[in-house]
Amino acid sequence: VESHGMLCSARELGLGEGTMTKIIRRYGMAAKKLIRENPWQLAETIDGIGFATADDIARKSGHKDNSPLRVKAGIRYTLQEAVNRDGHTGLPISELIARSMRLLRLDRKLIEEQIWETLDGLQFIYDDLTELASTAQIHHAETDLVEHLNRLMADSVIDEHSARDALE
Repeated sequence: VESHGMLCSARELGLGEGTMTKIIRRYGMAAKKLIRENPWQLAETIDGIGFATADDIARKSGHKDNSPLRVKAGIRYTLQEAVNRDGHTGLPISELIARSMRLLRLDRKLIEEQIWETLDGLQFIYDDLTELASTAQIHHAETDLVEHLNRLMADSVIDEHSARDALE
């Protein structure tokens, strides 16, 4: 009965039955609460729901455009897209802010207020050495690669010139 009520609510929000079924499978009875409190999380956890769809759900649920949850979700989405779609390993903060402003259609100040909280060091990080914001997954992969190459060069398995050639 409760899942039937959620399916009815889903239709009002523009979600199909298949998408709502995915949400219910993932979140169970907490699905309704999630949709009400932080619909942007759906873009990060449910295949087939992107930021625009989650943002539309949020608007229909009464969330404001300047919601800190929306701003953080937009920053995360912007960084994920830069990595997954555009092939970047990270973005300079100024570029992340500019792209997030375009996506969210909000002032710079609102993005800047949330950016450091979003780059929390868990899923999304800021690397002081490279001065890039990135996903933790990409950052760890790059760090592991550098450590591996340093070990190889220290073991004289590969000389410095060959290592540089391999990276270029």
